[in-house]
Amino acid sequence: SSTSARCTSWREFMENVFMSLQTIIAQGSIYTSIPGSVKAEYIATQDIAEIAAEFLLNPIDGHHVIDIVGPQELSMNEWASIAGEAIQKQVRVVTVPGDALKAAMSQAGLSSEMAALLVEMEESFPKILGQFHGEQKRVGKVTFAQFAREVFAPGYKQALQSAA
Repeated sequence: SSTSARCTSWREFMENVFMSLQTIIAQGSIYTSIPGSVKAEYIATQDIAEIAAEFLLNPIDGHHVIDIVGPQELSMNEWASIAGEAIQKQVRVVTVPGDALKAAMSQAGLSSEMAALLVEMEESFPKILGQFHGEQKRVGKVTFAQFAREVFAPGYKQALQSAA
């Protein structure tokens, strides 16, 4: 018999905050086409790895769809505030139109194709929230505050030192 477990639900990785590292350093801002009020269950990749390891070490027969979610639902605004607390800097979410975001990403060095794909993915996020449901739901342990203190803040400090 075959074994497979997969997550098909859209989930936002906590680590995606690093995509905004340069604008957080320079302007205290996270630029996005998603309204700051949109909430999601942000998940740490560490949690995904631990849950995946459980399934690899204890396989189950058949095909299964597993929702892997973070331990709390946060808005982008809450996310920015928590990240800001961890680095002792005010961080805000700035919502911009998709075309402006694509242009800024291209100006920052991303190919226009990659920028278009990232904005398309981002703009689909609020539309698909809650549309997918697995037969099991697994909840990660890492809170965004813990991630911000233990992972983001050290990365931010390292980036500041490298820039100096």
